[in-house]
Amino acid sequence: MDDSEGNHLWKIVASTNTTVPANSFCLGVPGTDLYINQYGGAGGSLKFWNTTSNIGDAGSAFTIFDVPSNFASYLVDEGIAAEYDAAYAATGYFALTDAAKATLGWDPAYKTDCPFNTYKSLKENLAAAKADLSNFVLPETGFYTLKNKNYGTYLGIDPSDANMYGNYAAANLPKHIVKLTKNADNTYTIGLMGKFAPTTVAQSAQVTATAEAGTYTVVIPAFGYAAFQADTENNMSVLHCAGGGSIVGWETAATASQWQVADAESIQLAIGETGYATAYLPFPATPAGVYTPEFPKALGTWTFDDSSDLTAGTGTATLEMWGTGVTAIDGPNAGNGAVSAPKGGGFTLDTHLSEVSSAYTLLMDVSFPDVSGYNSLYQNDINNGKDGSIFINGGKIGLAYAGLNYNGSISANTWYRIAIVVDNGYCTIYVDGEKVGASTSKDINAWAMRDTKKFLLFVDNDGEEKVTNTSEVRFWDVALTAGQVEMLGGVGHVPSPKASDLKVYTASLETNERGNFFLGMNELEGTIPEATPVILKATPDTYVFNIGEGEEVVPEGALKLNETEVDASNALVKGYAAAQEENVLKGTFAPIDAAGLYVLAKPTAEDPIGFYLANGGTIAAGKAYLELAPSVDVKALYFDFGGEATGMSEELRMKNEESKGEEIYNLAGQRLNKAQKGINIVNGKKILF
Repeated sequence: MDDSEGNHLWKIVASTNTTVPANSFCLGVPGTDLYINQYGGAGGSLKFWNTTSNIGDAGSAFTIFDVPSNFASYLVDEGIAAEYDAAYAATGYFALTDAAKATLGWDPAYKTDCPFNTYKSLKENLAAAKADLSNFVLPETGFYTLKNKNYGTYLGIDPSDANMYGNYAAANLPKHIVKLTKNADNTYTIGLMGKFAPTTVAQSAQVTATAEAGTYTVVIPAFGYAAFQADTENNMSVLHCAGGGSIVGWETAATASQWQVADAESIQLAIGETGYATAYLPFPATPAGVYTPEFPKALGTWTFDDSSDLTAGTGTATLEMWGTGVTAIDGPNAGNGAVSAPKGGGFTLDTHLSEVSSAYTLLMDVSFPDVSGYNSLYQNDINNGKDGSIFINGGKIGLAYAGLNYNGSISANTWYRIAIVVDNGYCTIYVDGEKVGASTSKDINAWAMRDTKKFLLFVDNDGEEKVTNTSEVRFWDVALTAGQVEMLGGVGHVPSPKASDLKVYTASLETNERGNFFLGMNELEGTIPEATPVILKATPDTYVFNIGEGEEVVPEGALKLNETEVDASNALVKGYAAAQEENVLKGTFAPIDAAGLYVLAKPTAEDPIGFYLANGGTIAAGKAYLELAPSVDVKALYFDFGGEATGMSEELRMKNEESKGEEIYNLAGQRLNKAQKGINIVNGKKILF
């Protein structure tokens, strides 16, 4: 409801009383256990009742109904009020005024009295109240994320053991996506990576997904949240996120048992350096381009454009002058200011953090008139009692500690964007968005944020300083990722959004005119159907896949919280692509033994990418593979794109098996030490390499 006056904001909870209308609800005070209750029957008074069991009391049950034109007369006629004030005539539902709140005092005292005439009529808000309730739409069959009210984390599954957890920080992988399937009686099955929330849930016991689907009743314990109960006769059978993250059985009233249900939007899949990957997704997915990482807000940013105040910046972190001689100069571009810090001059950066952060990122746009010798970029000791943390030295950048050393190439009088990322004692350095060096071990003394939560810029304890010009400094109290740093680009330029060259294929097992097997690659455009194993081919990067396809339509008459029946023809429907036929790829939603199966691999740098027969190892969850009949006697299968085969083989050996007693000849009958590109005769059989 509208709470612009601050006097009628309520949490709405479904009534558990079986004697009141099925669409009844209770009105509670947010942040408390207090609920409005009609105490003493007809002619009694409205009170706050401070117990959650009150939601089962008939006196706490409210319903939305058509209000008579003369509401005051209605109250008298029905015996709800013995008398009334004319000011309350012809009104609808009501809520507390500020005066009424003061009368009650938000006091948790048991059954605090409050006379009815302390309430304000709010007929004008009746329509809004109805609209709010109608927004309680039970989810239709589809794919969702479940975010825990108490922890702000997400429900998911560990595919290795099928245990369910509720402590996932994000919902961007297949194991975090929940399939809710709505049954005719408005109960649900809860799917995760090909398995289901089980039929029984025991108090405090780890919940493990099973092949058999349990049936769950949705309870609305608070506005915007749902609880999922396995057994309506067992109050402790609700899916609950325990403190350690495990999903266990517990009660609805606990906030860790309450979940915000939202449409699943997208996931991210990485394609490695080979340019190929496989995928087997438990939902329909549509490629949506290269992933652009979210960018955190800097704790402080300084651009030095105001020559009258060289320490002016934005954010909560601050700069102060250190030493003397810092002056304003022109920046790298027209209209862009900068400062020049000589030897003996610099800045103090105060993060103003309440606690020491184990991770941070320091970015600076800098140029150096002289890059010979040592020049300190920053110092983590505010007392300047040690060497600087990172130096320019002889045209390189770094520090001779913890395996970092000096790397990259820094020229004089050239502007560079340098990012120094420290994470739990490890340091990584980027220049113009590209990594130039990283420590191989921790060095807390060199880089870690100290108790002062302050840093010195361009300062060193024994004067290893030179003139440093800077046009911008930024500080984050998190370690930026390589992708985020890449997005920052260099001084005066940032990279253009990446174009996606991703292609998706199913595969068919085919033979050429000589009877050799190969994989025919069949491009799949648009949406990848649910549970369809595919091959992905693209420039190595991380790619976004939107979940589902088509628009969700809310038809007139769809089930709402305060309705008791629904016509199945009114179900919310999403359109999904049909499964692909004649696809020889298989997929798995759980890790499986790879022995005897064909897996996507590139055994050595010289070997082509393809599906190789594995003699061990594990196929990861969400991946595709090949399983061929024993009559198809091959060691590997390569790809054929549009009739141009990358390789075909009837008896192709992996590289470490090529020289084990095989007799190899070319078509001229000459014996070869190893197979050559083209057609070879191996042990009497023609093989194309």
